[in-house]
Amino acid sequence: GTMGAVDEKARPISPLKAWFAVVVLMFTFAVSILDRTIINLLVAPIEADLGISDTQMGLIQGFALAFFFAVAGIPIGRMADLTSRTRLIAIGILVWSLATFVSGLAKSFAHLFLARMMVGVGEAVVNPGGFSMLADMFPKERLGRAIAVFASGSFVGAALAFFFGGLLLQYL
Repeated sequence: GTMGAVDEKARPISPLKAWFAVVVLMFTFAVSILDRTIINLLVAPIEADLGISDTQMGLIQGFALAFFFAVAGIPIGRMADLTSRTRLIAIGILVWSLATFVSGLAKSFAHLFLARMMVGVGEAVVNPGGFSMLADMFPKERLGRAIAVFASGSFVGAALAFFFGGLLLQYL
């Protein structure tokens, strides 16, 4: 059994619905980038609040997120081949959203490290799930354009992170 993947792939989809899905996926990608980037602007307040070192903050910003994002991405890619990508992406959004909320409640290095690790795991769903969905929704001759719009979410997310991060820093 493929747990729903065949059903997703078998349904014909109108170009309008396919492009709507691209925009939703791009927005999802943008939010995931915003979430993983904005912490980089808040280093000083986080270090002061938690009493952690630059090295610990580097581990939170880099290793906790990136290592677990990369490691989780491999089995998640396999799951995207076998299960419902929409359900997989929804679960990923739920995991990273809850982990982001928990990050805001962190009172120690270990607590924040674990929360950011789970953010990485949740966000690891976006690319394999999104690319897999796009490959099923678009003919080969239009897939490159759809992927380009989806991938632009990384730049939209970074821009939003710097904008809102700057506002947050100004407020703090």
